[in-house]
Amino acid sequence: MFCSGTVLLSILFGLILFESATQLLVRTGLLMSSRPWASQDRRYVDHEEFGLWRRSNTIFRHPTLKIDYRTNSVGARDRERVEVAASRRVIVLGDSFVEGWNLPTEKRLTNLLENSTGLEHLNFAMGHFGPYQSYLVYRELGKRYTHDHVLIGLLPINDFIDLDYEQARHAVWYPYRPYLLGQYPNLMRFDHREGKVKQILRSHSYGYNALAHGYLHLRADTFDPYARPLRNEKGLVQSFFHEFSEQQFLWLRHSLELLVAAADGKQVVVFLIPAQQDFLRHHQSGEGPLHARLAELGAAQGFQVIDLLPRMLRALPTSQTPWEAYYFRDDYHWNARANVVAAKILERELRNTIYHLPEPGLPTPGSYHPQSGGQRDGP
Repeated sequence: MFCSGTVLLSILFGLILFESATQLLVRTGLLMSSRPWASQDRRYVDHEEFGLWRRSNTIFRHPTLKIDYRTNSVGARDRERVEVAASRRVIVLGDSFVEGWNLPTEKRLTNLLENSTGLEHLNFAMGHFGPYQSYLVYRELGKRYTHDHVLIGLLPINDFIDLDYEQARHAVWYPYRPYLLGQYPNLMRFDHREGKVKQILRSHSYGYNALAHGYLHLRADTFDPYARPLRNEKGLVQSFFHEFSEQQFLWLRHSLELLVAAADGKQVVVFLIPAQQDFLRHHQSGEGPLHARLAELGAAQGFQVIDLLPRMLRALPTSQTPWEAYYFRDDYHWNARANVVAAKILERELRNTIYHLPEPGLPTPGSYHPQSGGQRDGP
């Protein structure tokens, strides 16, 4: 009895020590891990439709970033917008790249487009959202506001996983999240809900979150494609611009079809956002099949597709690679320069259909010369 009690006390002491040490490492930035939900400033709330959404009329600072995030009355990271406007407007959807992760709002894509074109761009993007959640946000919030056009940014390296329940359900960010299950075209919504014990640990324990983060890193081939540039059996860098299952494409197709139907005749434009791995793979084997398949679907369903990857390559000066020019050094998100280039590309590609402006200039064309060779002409 005494021995078992000693063992229990030793285990308890070890757990307390591990929790305290993990908390210290995470708070000092020495260990990269998700913080317990309850330790943060509760900037998010559970949402019965989206799974997660921001609190309305809130100013908060992300614990690892230096940017203040301000939300409007509906919880969007945007200035306050009137629901009815006489002028043409654009609803913009997407995830953290479109939301403007680690950037002040004035330097992100939508604000740059709004300033240069004179059209309001209402930003409803949200970090960690996939295409199905973007559709739900549009249906529940975006459609309240008069608008004429819809832009949705797709980040293939994230979005195919966000649509795939078997892969995404292990993520640590959501106590609840909606998915599509079944066989196309008979796909049905399925709401994944986290177990109570796991939810309590994730909400209160630094140690649990550190272990979960480490597990995802070890399983990077499935759950965390940013962790390292994985290679397929041919030695090529894996990229969802090239490699995706037919089922994953059908989930994406269905999400876009739902969005187009909800838009009710308004112009819908899909733009593909490249991650660093996608540039590497593009250099190895050129354009993947994703853009062509989406363009074919868009022609049938009535939406336009713009692939930013080759256009962003052509906008590079000779001396820089995409990962040097377009991404934060310690993060996989776009930096301010990438937002400027992407905004100019979209403005140019949509000048006749949305913006009705003279052709804008792009950054001075250059050639792209990775260490192993290769060249790209100007835009």
